[in-house]
Amino acid sequence: MIPVEDNWLHIKHEFHEACDNLNNNSFIDNLMTFRNLGLFKLLLDKKYNGLSGHPQDFLECILAIAEHDVTVAHEFAKIGSMPFLVQQFSEQTADLVYRDSPDEIIVKTNAEAPEYADWVIREDAGSYMLGRNYENFKPEHSVSFRDLLDPQHDNYILRLSWFQLYNRVLVCSHLGGLQRIINVAMQHNTHQGFIGIAAQELDAMRLVMHRNINHALLHLKHNEQIPMFDRTKYKLQASVVPGNVINCVTEFCYLSDEIESIVDQLEQLDLEHLIDEHHDGVNHVEQLKGNNSTDLFI
Repeated sequence: MIPVEDNWLHIKHEFHEACDNLNNNSFIDNLMTFRNLGLFKLLLDKKYNGLSGHPQDFLECILAIAEHDVTVAHEFAKIGSMPFLVQQFSEQTADLVYRDSPDEIIVKTNAEAPEYADWVIREDAGSYMLGRNYENFKPEHSVSFRDLLDPQHDNYILRLSWFQLYNRVLVCSHLGGLQRIINVAMQHNTHQGFIGIAAQELDAMRLVMHRNINHALLHLKHNEQIPMFDRTKYKLQASVVPGNVINCVTEFCYLSDEIESIVDQLEQLDLEHLIDEHHDGVNHVEQLKGNNSTDLFI
């Protein structure tokens, strides 16, 4: 892990203990455990009684959970990233949502929202709409994808484009899942070369993820715009992760039922807009040629 300023280390022991017990508890029990540990306010500013954590710490939390259950990790990753998005709606929106508690649970879905959600974010025509989780959803605030390209905020971390963070959130469970597969596969005395290559590929993808976050934030810390060719590169390097992970384990995925089950779970994760790495590759090359991009997910 690349060292960063982290504010969740005081819960590290309890966090890893919760991960170890993940499969012994219900989804709701795990949800409440991680909520109580502060996972869902890790990306929330201190002025709302959040932890003002670093995005890299949040991504490492997802990886740790995914080593135990990729499906749970993927759902928790989405919930845990919502405070970052809410703060990019506007300061007034964040004031409203976190007025009474920093532990509000926000779920982004266009389907029926779960009962545990306090707030709901829905997507509509290139915008996000936020409202309380009532039976009849009534949007109270909205923000367009275009406005999310360059959010304005006093905290330079919160000037990071929403999708620059979310693109990594969507694929982080794949990296944790690959680590779990490697751990299981090493128990078998076969295919060691392929397993070693998978471990190397995992390390490379993890380093790229952290490097890109650091690189983007370095621009913002110095009040610079993140170049568009970097933005398209970051998205491309996120969108290739799921395919790369599956390719890494092709030669030894049949070693155990557990590995096959993890692969099946990874293939079923909802990647939302990260479903066409070829398109993202073309988009990046067009940027390198100096052509404009119309992609709003960067």
